Amino acid sequence: MKKYSLATVFLVVGSLLFAAGDGEGTSSDGPQLSAPGTFPIVGEPYSADNPYRFSAVAYYSSTTSTGTPDDMWFADYIAEKTNIRVDFTEMIEANQAQERFNLILASGDLPELLIPHHTMSAQQVYSHGRNGTFLALNDLIDARMPQYKQRLAEEPEVEDRLRMPDGNIYSTVDLEANCFHCQYSVKMWMYRPWVEKLGLEWPETTEDFYKVLKAFKTQDPNGNGKADEIPLLGATTSWRTDPFGFIMNSFIYTVMPTHLGNYGSFLERDGSDVIFVADTDEWREGLKYMHRLASEGLLAEETFTFRKEDSVQVIENPDTEMVGSYPSGWFGILTINGAGTGRFAHFDPVPPLKGPSGVRQASFFPFTMRYQANITPEARHPELIAQYLDYFHSSGATDQGLIDGLHANGMEEGKEWRWLTEDEKKQGLVGRDGTPAKIKQLKVLAFATELREKGWPRTMPARWSRYAYNALEPEWAEDRSKQEYHLMVFTRDSYEPYRVQKHMIPDLVFDSSVEDELIDLQESITSNTGLVMQRSTQFVLGELDINSDADWNNYVSELKRAGADRYEEIWKETLVANM
Repeated sequence: MKKYSLATVFLVVGSLLFAAGDGEGTSSDGPQLSAPGTFPIVGEPYSADNPYRFSAVAYYSSTTSTGTPDDMWFADYIAEKTNIRVDFTEMIEANQAQERFNLILASGDLPELLIPHHTMSAQQVYSHGRNGTFLALNDLIDARMPQYKQRLAEEPEVEDRLRMPDGNIYSTVDLEANCFHCQYSVKMWMYRPWVEKLGLEWPETTEDFYKVLKAFKTQDPNGNGKADEIPLLGATTSWRTDPFGFIMNSFIYTVMPTHLGNYGSFLERDGSDVIFVADTDEWREGLKYMHRLASEGLLAEETFTFRKEDSVQVIENPDTEMVGSYPSGWFGILTINGAGTGRFAHFDPVPPLKGPSGVRQASFFPFTMRYQANITPEARHPELIAQYLDYFHSSGATDQGLIDGLHANGMEEGKEWRWLTEDEKKQGLVGRDGTPAKIKQLKVLAFATELREKGWPRTMPARWSRYAYNALEPEWAEDRSKQEYHLMVFTRDSYEPYRVQKHMIPDLVFDSSVEDELIDLQESITSNTGLVMQRSTQFVLGELDINSDADWNNYVSELKRAGADRYEEIWKETLVANM
């Protein structure tokens, strides 16, 4: 990797345009490429000693792999197919990804391909595209990426969200693969054995929830004769593990900042109107309720300091059950799915609670579109990388496209999966989005405990929806480690009936004149460490008195001085401009 100048940007873009014509071949001094969509992409049949190489910095998640893609089965498979091998010069683990990718981009010391997965917003992609850090892919898509072009034509909403205000596309896309449950990720999980042992009803309202937590605290449901139960425990890191999101939605629509980003935090959208919610009377009532829980020892103080690993250790305490409920995007975040104490199988979802004013709503988020792979000016042969990326967008609508997608995830036919038989097709088996299944997985790995060490999960340069074709088999109802089955059922039954769509429209791109201002406002007001979270936590823990008009008015005044009104105004103006 090396730093580049503006002259380099023009030189690379110029050679890119020269090389992007139809048919085989590239510029005279470059590798000879096969026709787009055919293999191998370059050169003679694959030689392990002499494949073409390009450099990449990529993302991986320790819940799915060790982050050593060169060692995986798929690395040899794709090299043999394409005669191209990727030199992964750095692999960045999910928890450090945002910070590390930002540092790389700021330094200008770039690889030929950057694979940041879901750590980059539309705004960042646009900014880096405009300043030449990412190459525009428009001509490459037309000339070298027929499968990707077809997928965009099939789903125009995706293309609209990829195309930036200057008309350029700078990224390939990773769609969260029909992840139905991810669209309702603000969830709460409760330990059913305690509820049943104490003869309690599953909570429907915030008052019911309080009473259940109070019973957990006072009636010794773990049976050890000690008042050591923790009714509600969360964490400061990982997916939806803070309790604010679930609880505050019973008072007012609430989008919380997460460990992955701060998009539209504390905003409610109604048509073209935008409301900042964290200074409203409803927000105050929600804080009063949360303070009540904390003051009576029902909401653990450690929720606001513990990392995910700390909370998992308490919930998975091998000696006795300690925790009655926790918030998270799915049940296997603060428990060990398919392993550990086995308690993961006994935490069931609490539906959205009806608040004192009758509000009952489940936050709904549109499908996740991740700006997945970006070609940089450092690329010696952008057209070769584009043709390589196109492989990963094989259409799941065809059998070969499905096979390609399964291979990329490290699933070999006959080992990890097989086609459904005709008899199985007649059973009406469906995938996780409810569409007819095509394949049967022969080995279903327990997420976060069994790593997918044959493929490039969450590292592959691009992907599209394909998981929907895996059969969700009826017998999985008895096996909670088959998490996709249960998450589909839980979400369908407990959260979808209460769906509201008050989130900000995804992937808004802000005018350059307000970018820096918005970044500063988000950091100071609405981030995980911003003013709203600082003061709200203090109110919940009693360090500030939520019942004191003076303390509350001081907080509201602080927000105004910090620019909360301007934060709301920028989002509203941008929403109207993008509609």
